[in-house]
Amino acid sequence: MNNKKELKSTHSRLIKRLPWVFLLTIGIISFGCQCDCEETADQYYVKYEVISTTANNAYTLHAIVNNEKNNDVNFTFTAGSQWETIIGPVQKGFNASLGVSAPTTIIFHLKIYVSKNDSPFAIKANDSSETSRTSGQLSYTIDY
Repeated sequence: MNNKKELKSTHSRLIKRLPWVFLLTIGIISFGCQCDCEETADQYYVKYEVISTTANNAYTLHAIVNNEKNNDVNFTFTAGSQWETIIGPVQKGFNASLGVSAPTTIIFHLKIYVSKNDSPFAIKANDSSETSRTSGQLSYTIDY
């Protein structure tokens, strides 16, 4: 008879604990399955770069870049140097464009780099022609 009492007592304790075990299990499953349904859009930064070589660095080069507000912004810098600027943040689909003009023919290299979500900049467009010229253009649409 003592065995029956112990069995009944154990059974009673298990029954009383069952709702707590059930709630704890549901809580763990719910916590593990929570999703952050608000996806944050990727942020990109664009770096424009011009490297020019000339024997006479008395010339001034003019660059026009597309900024984060889709406005053209003008810059001037000395020929025979390296020039760069960074704009952003911008979103996927942004069309980065770089145009350069010089008063005489010189050699210049144009590059567009992109950084996604604070990653290192990677070259996405490159015009490294060794031909002397008075102007050049380069563009890249962010698609990743």
